[in-house]
Amino acid sequence: MKKNYILILCFSLCISGLNATVIKVDNNYPSIGDFTAIQAAHDAAANGDTILLTPSHIVYGGVTITKTIHLLGAGFATENSAILRAVVEGAILLNNGAYHSIIEGIDLRNHRITVDANDITIKRCKTQGIDVLTDHAGTIITGNEISCYDQSINAIIVEANNIVLIYNNLITSNSNGFNGYYTIRAYENVNISIYNNLISNYFTWNGIETLSININSNTNGFYNNIIFSGQTSGLYDPGYNICSGNQLPASNGNMINVDLNTVFVDYANGNYHLKPGSPAIGAGYDGLDIGVYGGVTPFVDGGYPSIPVIYSLEVPTTGSQQDGVKVTIKARSNQ
Repeated sequence: MKKNYILILCFSLCISGLNATVIKVDNNYPSIGDFTAIQAAHDAAANGDTILLTPSHIVYGGVTITKTIHLLGAGFATENSAILRAVVEGAILLNNGAYHSIIEGIDLRNHRITVDANDITIKRCKTQGIDVLTDHAGTIITGNEISCYDQSINAIIVEANNIVLIYNNLITSNSNGFNGYYTIRAYENVNISIYNNLISNYFTWNGIETLSININSNTNGFYNNIIFSGQTSGLYDPGYNICSGNQLPASNGNMINVDLNTVFVDYANGNYHLKPGSPAIGAGYDGLDIGVYGGVTPFVDGGYPSIPVIYSLEVPTTGSQQDGVKVTIKARSNQ
């Protein structure tokens, strides 16, 4: 437990210089937090406050956000089994009043995030899916691991009249495109940019791949992505993408029928870093790498937040007045 207290203390120190209040949520016993539930912390918060989740053995409940909040967790993976995550078992709803809110580093793997407000950023989270409801601008979806294995759910759905950026995400689904469910689905009058993602839909019917991407708007950009499986529909002039099959035309810098084992360090075991000599290196738009580790905001493994995090702390049980106590700390900073 001491290690988790040090972790949350590090978070607090890193953002204590901001004008906004940092509200700590901790459901451990004994608790070092201001609250034990996210919703209670939100209800007490003012616009611009940060709600900081303490890693715990106990899951947190979901939250409905109606204020400008930065909800900050410790990521969805750890490099040391002694350090816990802050897992949320419940939906996150961003409703009217939540504009400019940021959801970052949250482990929400069995639930979804629903956006019903303007200027929302969802960053470095693990979630079952993201729903952007009608009539919103400025939604940013970046650095997330989105895994949707329900055949009757879209991994990402963007309803009509939206402006959305989707970049540097791992997006996987088993959605039944034959019945109208996709990995990424966008409705009419949507301005959507999709770049530097890894996208797959593994659902098949009688050996036929289903639709993975279904865009019903002519205002879209699709480049520097890697498509593992699933077909596409509605993309306007996509460029500089890599496809495992013939999902895109072999023009405008697209590469089709690419053996993905030549692209990644270990494709079979989910290591999607580019291997030496990969055809994705420097082959993207503007000479950038194709895939989630390319572009100006590379994917951060584990979803660690953009503030320094202590992930290992070794403290001896004894010390001396002469030599003191020798503490070994390992930390990382992700921008």
